[in-house]
Amino acid sequence: MKATIILIVTLFTTIGKYKNFVNSKESTVKEVATVPKRQHCNLNKMGLISVIAIQNNASDSIKLNTFTELPNDIQGCACYFYLSKSDEAKQKYIMAEIFAQVGYISINGKMQKFNLIHFKDRLFYIYSNGTYILRVDFKNKIKNDSEDFRIRGTLTVFKGQKILVKKSIIGECAC
Repeated sequence: MKATIILIVTLFTTIGKYKNFVNSKESTVKEVATVPKRQHCNLNKMGLISVIAIQNNASDSIKLNTFTELPNDIQGCACYFYLSKSDEAKQKYIMAEIFAQVGYISINGKMQKFNLIHFKDRLFYIYSNGTYILRVDFKNKIKNDSEDFRIRGTLTVFKGQKILVKKSIIGECAC
């Protein structure tokens, strides 16, 4: 109960500071950065990531790469995501995941493994690999049968509270 109260206070404090930032004509980017890091960490752990990219440093630049070879543990019930129908036809994945527990993306040409940290079933899934946070939001879901469905959504990669990449995706989940 105490943790819930702290989370709610943290969330409303952060939202209040953000609203003050947006409403103030004299605000600067530095004002957003003054929210204590402890609050950001609590929001990340709870999956409440809804921030605006402030400024990306050159060291934070990343490139998502498509891949055609799936990691060995992607079998059985899995989801496959693509940037376009053309990529889907060529089986050029932007992300693949298994049982919504482990997801893979390629960042700067290197395959990265992410573990699920928070989700709301078939609405959003949040993964982390210790360096990056990966959020997959489902916008539309079209059910093919009892276990298979197609989705449209977005894939967002964060480093801390900074949005590094945000892409529209399409995909399929099947068993």
